[in-house]
Amino acid sequence: MTNLVKSINVSIHELICIEHTIESQRDGLDSIDNLYILTGEQVHNDTLCNLALKVGKLIVEHNNNVKDLILYLTELQCWYLREMIDIFSRIGRNEPSEGYSIKSKVYQLLLEFETEKYFPVVAQEMSSTTPDVDVNINITKKKSTGVRRKRKVVNNNADPNTR
Repeated sequence: MTNLVKSINVSIHELICIEHTIESQRDGLDSIDNLYILTGEQVHNDTLCNLALKVGKLIVEHNNNVKDLILYLTELQCWYLREMIDIFSRIGRNEPSEGYSIKSKVYQLLLEFETEKYFPVVAQEMSSTTPDVDVNINITKKKSTGVRRKRKVVNNNADPNTR
């Protein structure tokens, strides 16, 4: 398990869902020192306290009209949220449910952690600055042979005079 930290943008409803999940686990963790999750790792009370403080800080920021709520998570905290949040958890009437949207974001982070673990060179290359490239595909019908595709690649960082 790495100690790296990754971030996700969250809504206030997602934060409330995470807070509710942590709160509902608190009673059980008072009597149990550790919680084992899917990876076999132990989630200690201090890990949950750290996560609760991160969530609490973002709730305070939301109350202070901060627009972008960014939650920074370790791999262990991602696995904890993956294990403990019910995919059907809902705050209000949002579609999809907050549980679903949190899990999809957490899965994305877990996949990034795994990529970095097993393919560090690829992950490093992917995180380096690359030019923005748009691929436009135009579909035109050809009279006798069906569909023909034309592909045009545009480099957005190129000099506009040379396009």
